[in-house]
Amino acid sequence: MNGLSSCAGKPAAEASRKPRPVPVIADVGAAGYNTTMSGSDRTHPIAEDEPPPFFVQRSGYDLMVALRRTQHRIEVAIDHALSGHGLTYAQYRALSVLASATFAISVSELARRLRVTRQAARASVEHLRLQDIVTVDHDGYRSNVYVTEQGRRRLDRCRQATAALESQLEQAFTPQRRASLVDLIAEIDDALRPPPSPLWWLTD
Repeated sequence: MNGLSSCAGKPAAEASRKPRPVPVIADVGAAGYNTTMSGSDRTHPIAEDEPPPFFVQRSGYDLMVALRRTQHRIEVAIDHALSGHGLTYAQYRALSVLASATFAISVSELARRLRVTRQAARASVEHLRLQDIVTVDHDGYRSNVYVTEQGRRRLDRCRQATAALESQLEQAFTPQRRASLVDLIAEIDDALRPPPSPLWWLTD
């Protein structure tokens, strides 16, 4: 009796109110649309500054940890692919930069392009020189580095060895998503760009 009377005493609008359905976790597609909810909600665009449903807040530290973990995985994968070619990931990077230059570049310029210290760049060049992959011409305080023909042939073989890794990423992501990821990483790079002077990555 008490239950019936309490129900009867509610306002008509409240008594007739239906429970709201529990929303599902939305899948936000590449275009920023909710692709899992039905009806008009399916075509409702999500603004760029509007977090998707069930958005999980991530800190800048979380972002740095995720990027560092991915970078480490890439380095390990490339080191493994290059294990039979006598080069490490760092040496392969240095050789790629040297070979792509239209003219001989100095160790300091190589360090700038690799964003490492001069000491690290010099160590990579020395390893390459000992394998006759590059030659070094000392001109006063400047050391110009040249890639030999043997070095270019070694680079071609290394690129073939790492091609499978590139193929894995191309199969995992559409061209649009790859472009978006590259743009996002470029934005992170700009956000962490150091002041023009001093160039911190050239400090020995």
